[in-house]
Amino acid sequence: MKVASRHVIGQVGKPDGFFRDPEIRIPLPGPLEEIAQPLRTVGASGMLDDLVLRMNRGAEQAAPKALNIFVDAASSMSFDDARGILTGPQDSVTQYFRRTCAGSLTDSFHPIVRSTLNGAGAMRALQSVQDRANRIPFLGQAAGGFDLINFTVGKALDGLFYYLAVEERAIRADPVARSTNLLRSIFG
Repeated sequence: MKVASRHVIGQVGKPDGFFRDPEIRIPLPGPLEEIAQPLRTVGASGMLDDLVLRMNRGAEQAAPKALNIFVDAASSMSFDDARGILTGPQDSVTQYFRRTCAGSLTDSFHPIVRSTLNGAGAMRALQSVQDRANRIPFLGQAAGGFDLINFTVGKALDGLFYYLAVEERAIRADPVARSTNLLRSIFG
């Protein structure tokens, strides 16, 4: 799975890796999405689009940190884990990585996403959107009350695991995707 992990991280951990990919693009958080149309009507489209871009850039910059975490998890896999992967469901490798890596990935991504969002002005953009919403009757409260950093980190992890599952399906289904002797011996 090191090869699959490298491929996934190479795909998403670059400019537009999240932003231009409709499968994993990070959208506006729910509370903002609910009031997006009224905000767009009063001229806040640019602010909303800018916020989405900045959240996706944060995920793209954090993604390369996942490689070492995935490699460590694969290296520390027990015999029981390996047996569970072989006899488990079609996404058992992805489930293993989600179970063993999610906490480390969250801890690793959090400061990168926070720094990226702050440095790129996303937190200011969010504040601008919230200020704009506060000037519209009945919308102000709907625009607040969520953590943009945790939201972005969660969606970034969802994107990584989405493509890890895609890679796993390819390896299980297509002998050509089994690019190492180990993968060929396990899945062949």
